[in-house]
Amino acid sequence: MGTVKAYPRKQFFIEMFTRDITLEDCILDLIDNAMDSYLRTRNVDVSAEVFGQTGGGAAEHPGKIEIEFSKKQFRISDNCGGIDRKSAEEDVFCLGHARGSKPTGGLGVYGIGLKRAIFKLGNVTAIHSATTDGSFEVLVDVSTWSQQEGDLATDWTFPIRDIPEKASQWDASTMITISGL
Repeated sequence: MGTVKAYPRKQFFIEMFTRDITLEDCILDLIDNAMDSYLRTRNVDVSAEVFGQTGGGAAEHPGKIEIEFSKKQFRISDNCGGIDRKSAEEDVFCLGHARGSKPTGGLGVYGIGLKRAIFKLGNVTAIHSATTDGSFEVLVDVSTWSQQEGDLATDWTFPIRDIPEKASQWDASTMITISGL
């Protein structure tokens, strides 16, 4: 007995995946991701902080999210904890959360905001993240990637490159630059 291919064509996937989200919502999803990183890496309990309860765990150093844009490029950067290499390889770029691993206490729910933003906002996305353990960059050329159809196991991946730098706990950061808007 043989098999038939039943995986999505990338261009169809991109069109359907981004059909019902606005550009503004993509940007809000990226802000949500930075805030979730801050909450996770700083052990902040949002409820305790907002409602003035003790033991909220707010960090001594505030998080900062900056947005820059022009006709050619959109950039969001933060010092909210960064993305560790293992999470980037195994979770962050996957579509949705792994079964039984949905994070709690954050703003993001489905694990698709970053990916929808990558595919909706522009043609080329560079993601640079620095943590206390190291740094990396992922470059996604959506136009080229969407044209590649091949081995399903490697076809739905993005290249990751190590960068020889480490950040302090308070300088751990992520910068996402999207061009070809």
